[in-house]
Amino acid sequence: MKLALLLCSSYNSDEHEAAATEVTLDVAKVDLSSINRFRRTPYGIDTSVYVAKDGYRISSVVDGRVPLWATTDYYSCTHVTVLTPKDGDNYVNIYFKDKYGSKGSLCLKRVGAVKENVLKSVTLEVGGENNPAHFIVNRFSNFPFLVYTPNVGFRIKEVKCNNFTVWIAGSENERCVYASFYPRNSPTLGYLILYTPIGVKEFFYSFVNYEWIPATRNEYRLGLAAAGFKESTFRNTITLDINNTTSKAFYVQEYKIDQNSLRAYKTPPGVILNKVVCGESTIWFEKEGCCTYVNTMSIFGTAYTCFIFVIDSKNNRQILYFKKQDDEWISINKDTCNTPLTNNVYLGDIGAMDQPRLLMSSFRNRQDLRITSYASRVDNSKGDIILVHGIRSHFMSEFCATNLEWNFERIDFPLFLNASPFGGYIYLSENSNVDRYRHLFEHGCLDGLDAFEVLPVYEYRNSLLEYLNRLGYNVYGFDLQSQGVSESVGDMNCCVNDFKDYVNDLLQFIDIIKRDKFGDTSQTWNERVLHGTPQTDRKTLLFGFSMGSNIVIQAIQTFHKNARLGIKLVDGTFGISPMLDLDIHIDNAVKWISFQAIWLLSFINPNGLNPYAEALNYGENFEFIVRFHDPYYHVSNTALKMIDVLFSACETVDKGENMANYPKDLPTLFVHTKGDRLCGIKGTRGIIERHLSDSDVVRLVEFDGSVHYLTAPQSLHHLIPVFTDWFDTYG
Repeated sequence: MKLALLLCSSYNSDEHEAAATEVTLDVAKVDLSSINRFRRTPYGIDTSVYVAKDGYRISSVVDGRVPLWATTDYYSCTHVTVLTPKDGDNYVNIYFKDKYGSKGSLCLKRVGAVKENVLKSVTLEVGGENNPAHFIVNRFSNFPFLVYTPNVGFRIKEVKCNNFTVWIAGSENERCVYASFYPRNSPTLGYLILYTPIGVKEFFYSFVNYEWIPATRNEYRLGLAAAGFKESTFRNTITLDINNTTSKAFYVQEYKIDQNSLRAYKTPPGVILNKVVCGESTIWFEKEGCCTYVNTMSIFGTAYTCFIFVIDSKNNRQILYFKKQDDEWISINKDTCNTPLTNNVYLGDIGAMDQPRLLMSSFRNRQDLRITSYASRVDNSKGDIILVHGIRSHFMSEFCATNLEWNFERIDFPLFLNASPFGGYIYLSENSNVDRYRHLFEHGCLDGLDAFEVLPVYEYRNSLLEYLNRLGYNVYGFDLQSQGVSESVGDMNCCVNDFKDYVNDLLQFIDIIKRDKFGDTSQTWNERVLHGTPQTDRKTLLFGFSMGSNIVIQAIQTFHKNARLGIKLVDGTFGISPMLDLDIHIDNAVKWISFQAIWLLSFINPNGLNPYAEALNYGENFEFIVRFHDPYYHVSNTALKMIDVLFSACETVDKGENMANYPKDLPTLFVHTKGDRLCGIKGTRGIIERHLSDSDVVRLVEFDGSVHYLTAPQSLHHLIPVFTDWFDTYG
């Protein structure tokens, strides 16, 4: 569930001196000569952050003629945020500190109810035909109850059974999160748990005279007994055997890369998983606790490490890690479980950075948008690597590791409901909203801050970022415009008017890095980046993932089309799961017809949302759940015009006149899975066959499997030896 909340803390810097010029901040008409404005869109909410420029201090805050706040001898303002939800009024939040440095905030207007960000509102047909992507269902055939919860991103607005309505939401702020009906074959009794504006409520129902009528909990339980159900003999505790991969009762997703596989197991609703085994060997057992999620890593079909999510009776959450040693499973720590970086023959014992920081900065691009950038630098580096992410995402989501513990502690989703089919569910309140969402609003200007403090959803350890640092390289990157915390031209996220806007931003950023100007926020667009850049002995490498690979190749093409002969842009290129062909999305008649309809609609209403987009299953594993809850990851449908932008980008990059500008002596490594269903490998193979087949420094490494997210920590097992071999040759 995503919440639109007015939460803040103060900006943690002493940048406003007592001698600074005092100014009044009018949120209705901001004077930008003395005030800096930073625009962000957490959870899609348009948010303006106002911070006084150097030499100024906010002495008072007004809304037109209405006074809102004034500085006193004791309190001083650090920054102000204005949130503008699409379906509501503005909300003004003032952040301050006292003379002793303690921080606080004043929320002058608060959203009255939580706003859930859903992909779709759906109706549950108990015992009937339902879209399996919308619900998580108890599929144990011998379980006496029918039990349902919504999948991530879906809101149950209505519950029907026997073709009669049981419950229907009274407002958009109501939703059903748990539904249990008895008996399984022809239900006459129902139990619902609802999220409402006034809290979590449970309701009971009985089917009488072709009508579902409300009942008390006692009447419901008496009805169960009258129907022949014996509560005293009922057991809903279950065991998961990770060796039994044929069971359809659990929700299992498997991700294969060559001989390795990752399996994610979700516990279905209505049961309590209190034991996890591997054949005859017990991995974990807890009489009072429950396990909601299991993740295993296997090689040649044999599991060798796993971690499990455990919740006790007091809602304390913990992630436990295990590995197989001989025929037993032993408890280990997180680092030991994540072996690619902690026990890898290719890296050797070179250690990690003692205090890793991902420094944030920004620059102004050709469209005068503030583009947020990142740097993770090491001492005595061998060179610089610039990472470019893909669509929907941002730098941290693609190149850092998910902070599992931080997210498991904070994400509240029905997946973790431990409800009994007899009612009496006790809602154990979460962390306060201020604690859960403080990180979104507590910082004014992000320049100079550590990104892991700004967005603790992600972490450094066991990430691609750490691996590249440990190889001895500085790592840089930025959030593409309209994505992450970078600004956009209009009010739409994940949207550009021209793919070349991405390309120009990358060329500008390369120039900034090569001139050693990262951290200089005064950097603006200069046409010289299209045809010239400082020529230094320092090695610069480009690394593109997914759509980022297309951006990287087009940037190289654009530069060498305009630059003088002999001028070099970079020393090497990586393309991981590159977006060079999207025909896989129109590989049958239905998809092709839908694409033609989208193409026509994009001319009529280019900024309209694509109605034919298939939402990702954000509930299929925990890392996808994290992406859904990530305030800066774009989970909604994209604008219609982006479909044409992306398909056109694949055509443009492959044109002969453009590939003629790609240096054949530029060391280039492509890595792709053969069954990638997001960006087909056909495009990568085709570009090499048509344009680069005579180059002896261009290489394509193909893996069996269908995994697209090859930059994720779980994929490093495969990438590290490939990368290390490349760096030994060209690094």
